Amino acid sequence: EGHLVRDPALLRHHAMAVVRSIANCDVSPYDGSGPQALLLGILFGADSHMPNMANEEFLKTYSKPGITKALKVEGLAELQTGKLMRAALMNHVGEGGHWVPDAAGFATA
Repeated sequence: EGHLVRDPALLRHHAMAVVRSIANCDVSPYDGSGPQALLLGILFGADSHMPNMANEEFLKTYSKPGITKALKVEGLAELQTGKLMRAALMNHVGEGGHWVPDAAGFATA
């Protein structure tokens, strides 16, 4: 009962609409696409495409226990102040490095 369509633009449009509906990151009772989005993120290595989060602006949002935990995950020692710990993490990652906290990534999902 369907129609054969040979319009590449129309096919592309509808294919992308399906991908968008599956890959949105909303977890809601209506579409429940969150798990599918996580799976797509894992399959396509989304963590490697995320921005480096080892920067002063982002790390300032961490509480002292939060930045302490981040350092421990990286194998670094706890320091006296949050400012020193932020600097230690940024130095550990380096200028061209890439760091994404576990909670923000797809891999641990």
